Parts: sequence; structure tokens; C-alpha cells
Amino acid sequence: MTIGPTTDPNVSGYPIEMPFPNKMVSMTFNILRDEVFNPQISGGGQVIRRSSPVWVGSWSTTSLQPEDYGTLRAWLDSLDGSIGTFLGYDARRSMPIKYVTQPGTTPWGSMVISGASFANSTLSYTGATAGFQLERGDYISFKDGNIWYLYRVYISHTVPGSGAGDISVSPRPPALSTLAPFPVRLERPAAEMRLLPNTTTPEDTVQNFGHIAFKAVQYINYETAAV
Repeated sequence: MTIGPTTDPNVSGYPIEMPFPNKMVSMTFNILRDEVFNPQISGGGQVIRRSSPVWVGSWSTTSLQPEDYGTLRAWLDSLDGSIGTFLGYDARRSMPIKYVTQPGTTPWGSMVISGASFANSTLSYTGATAGFQLERGDYISFKDGNIWYLYRVYISHTVPGSGAGDISVSPRPPALSTLAPFPVRLERPAAEMRLLPNTTTPEDTVQNFGHIAFKAVQYINYETAAV
């Protein structure tokens, strides 16, 4: 796992978007928590979290037509192995589930993230459309400085008439920088990610169809984070 600056400071132009995620036949998208449990004689135990949670994902396509196969291979090549980054997300929730049939729209209005509480595991927002709904399992992302943050909703929420409120999310969010508030990205809500080395497995065939699988982990460059 790599959490830190790129090995080549001259690399630019990242992150890039994912191509045609609707052609994924299987995938996983989960939070990786690096934790150690120390049992105690009394019967209890102590949990030690050794690092901040990060998102990890794996994607596998259907059998692709030659044009689509070439497009995805070219996209992977453009990432230059694990050097480049992309905006990875859960293709099963490319929009809040209530609005999944409305891509290209913004039913959330002018929603911005205005605050975060690590203790309560909540994000505060303003400017949202009254009545807009987020269901358990929906995602919220936004960019704070150079860092893309991604969260999953675990308590369903409906925006009140004021257009402001708090949403319970996981993982626990750190405090926002002084650049807040931040516009939300609720269509293709994403984390910046890097390919895990040696996990890209294109399967070429003698016929016209092939499929591709790859894995990635969230990339967080704390050295250039806003304050």
C-alpha cells in the first residue's frame, strides 16, 4: 500500500476518470482498516488502529468488443503502472440510489460540505434541495485542497426545509481545511486511487473478445494537503 507522494515529482495530469464502468461484471469496493486486536486476561481487548482507513477496489469487465477492449487497455497504459492515479468508485452506486435513473442531473441542488466531526462521524452540509434523500450505502465525495475524500452513508437522511444538516458517514472524517465549504460530487463519487502493482490481468483471446481485471488502493498525498 502506498500513501504518499508519487515517486516522480514531474508527473502531472492526474487523477483521470474511469471509462465505461457499466461494463463491469464483478467488483468489490470496501474500506480497509489497518487494525490490531490485543486480547486481555480480563476477557476484553484493546483495538489499535495503525493508520487511517483507505478505500480498496477491484474491477472485472464483461467480455469486451475490440474497440472497448482497446480503450480500456489504453486507459490502463496511461496510468503508467502505479505512478498515475484515477478517480475510482463503486459502479453499483454511480448515483444516490433514489436517483440512479437520472444521470447528468443534480437533484441535490447546490449542496456543499461545510464541516466534519470525527467524534460523531458526520459531515455537515448546506445549500441542498429540501427533500433530497441519501440512503444507506450511498456515497459522498468532495475535494479538499489536493485530496479527494470519499464517504459511505450509514444512516439514511432526508434534507430538511432549511437545506442544511448532518449526515452519518464512514470512515470517520477528519477536520476540514480552511478552504471549506466544498461542492459535493454525488455522481460517480470517487476516491483518488492507484493501481496495485501486478494486479492488472488482461485476458486476450484468439477471438474478438477479451476481458480485463484490475485492483487499486486509495492514494492520499498528505504532504500537499490544505490546512
